[in-house]
Amino acid sequence: MGTISPASIVTRIGWSGAVAALVITGLELAILWALTHPTFRDAEGRPFDKGGRGRLLAGIALAALTGLAAFPLSIALVQVPLQAAVTRWAMLNLATTSPYVLYAPAVLVSGLVQEPAKLVAALTGRRAAAARPDGPALLVFGAAAGAAFGGIEAAWILSEAIATAGSPGHVLQAGVASSTLALIAPAAVERVFAVLFHISSAALAAYGWGLGPVKGLAALGAMALVHAAVNYGAVAAAAGDLGVIAVEAYVAGWALALAGAVVVLARHARPKGERSRVS
Repeated sequence: MGTISPASIVTRIGWSGAVAALVITGLELAILWALTHPTFRDAEGRPFDKGGRGRLLAGIALAALTGLAAFPLSIALVQVPLQAAVTRWAMLNLATTSPYVLYAPAVLVSGLVQEPAKLVAALTGRRAAAARPDGPALLVFGAAAGAAFGGIEAAWILSEAIATAGSPGHVLQAGVASSTLALIAPAAVERVFAVLFHISSAALAAYGWGLGPVKGLAALGAMALVHAAVNYGAVAAAAGDLGVIAVEAYVAGWALALAGAVVVLARHARPKGERSRVS
């Protein structure tokens, strides 16, 4: 596994990939907001005043900015080196050639690194907003952190896909626009559900953290394990046991399930009188 730096991730993001990622992330946030539109309240249950709303927006912005920074830093400085180390250990010490066993530690590392990074970003935003740990607020801080984290990952991956599809070697070999689309489309579909997964898993981990340290750690651990399970689809594809469509369906199933949980929690976290108006 080659070396990588935070700067190398950021500098490989092109305008086309960034715009595509922004559209995907923005549409998904808009849909989730339309399905939930939680009302944020202060500790006494009253609607936030204007100053409170300002702090709330500042906290959401900080959660997103921290999530943006967390992706290249956590991937380059923590995840990639750890994955290289545990993969070397597995290949040297595990008496098997099964990719499901050899790459299990590396897959687990992805969840153990990325989910805590998103949670830290969400809690940073909550602290800036001086918000109490209520359900709707933490769901939104988590969603903001997850959207930024997943959004910049999408921009990076889509930029690479677009650059590969538009390279001279590919154009000379393919010679048709449909071949270029065939390269970009799978990456775009994958990112649609990957971004939704990042948004939802971060929101659920943040919500769990608001229930106390024990439940918070349990929620974080659960999201890390789910993250690893989602990434196992790539291992199955590399082993030839799942095709591209099957892997996309597998990731989509997880993402939609977590998004559904976010919607349910957001609606039921509202006061009873308000919940009836959005049902």
